[in-house]
Amino acid sequence: KRERKKKEDARTRVQYNCLKEKFADILVPSRFVSLHFWYVREELHEHLAPSATIIPSMCHLLVQAVHFEQLHLLRAPVHGTSGFDMKAFDALHDDLSDHDTPYCCREYAHTFLSAPVVLLAVNFHDRVADVHGKTTMQLTADGEVNAFVVWSEFRVKEAWVSTGPDVPYCKQGVRLLRRPIAVCAGQTLDLTVEFAASTGDFSYTVVC
Repeated sequence: KRERKKKEDARTRVQYNCLKEKFADILVPSRFVSLHFWYVREELHEHLAPSATIIPSMCHLLVQAVHFEQLHLLRAPVHGTSGFDMKAFDALHDDLSDHDTPYCCREYAHTFLSAPVVLLAVNFHDRVADVHGKTTMQLTADGEVNAFVVWSEFRVKEAWVSTGPDVPYCKQGVRLLRRPIAVCAGQTLDLTVEFAASTGDFSYTVVC
């Protein structure tokens, strides 16, 4: 009887337990969108009652077009220096252009050329799976887009907790473009993103 009561008590606790992310620790977010929490929730799925409270309950991936004054030069080709052929080094940089890199955008001179838009939404009550996102971004100023900044925000009860560029000490994912895009105010860009659950990778497509 005592053992049965312990099991019943355990089931009751699971029904009222909630998961939570340590937002204060999200300085270098995993894959820059902090979906690690989704995988933790997946591991506990069999132990959660259908009515279990999950906090945070949702995650949004936001994106914003930006022009960096100097940061993009980190990926500029070297070609050669002091008589050395640097093609192999330049090829390595080309490979890195397909990945987000963590930077605290507040620390680098930049101009935003659009307002932030939600590119992807994840419901943490759902099981982990591939996710597709699509949005249309309207440019707010003339300029040259040489990067996209991506970050996450979490739904905590009725509030949203952001890791965006206006939050001190948080880093965002910066996707530097191989070729800058000249834009005008009022122009639109179509963006799509594919999240592969098996690898945790994001792939982006931009259509002018």
